[in-house]
Amino acid sequence: MSRLRLIKPSPLRAVVSTTAVAIVSCSVTGIALAVGYTHGLTDPAPVGEYIRLFVSFIVLWGPTYLLFFWWITIPALIGLGVLVASLRRGDAPNEPATPRPDGPASVLD
Repeated sequence: MSRLRLIKPSPLRAVVSTTAVAIVSCSVTGIALAVGYTHGLTDPAPVGEYIRLFVSFIVLWGPTYLLFFWWITIPALIGLGVLVASLRRGDAPNEPATPRPDGPASVLD
């Protein structure tokens, strides 16, 4: 049985994880802002306008909205990124490794 462990991450893994967390949070914020903005529109617009708004909200307004509250979001993103970088899945330290009947574990496991 595998479980989650906390291990000190390498600097590269911490930077990559923090960058991934920042990109995901900016995208989620941009999507939420786009849905909130376009939900109240009463006049129908061409599909191209909705796509333009969606892309501009994800690329521009999502990160900008997170930077409005930088004193909260930047430490939270860094902390969450380091937490994600330090999480590892592995066998419990007290359990003996059980051999697999079909041979050694593959890369996809």
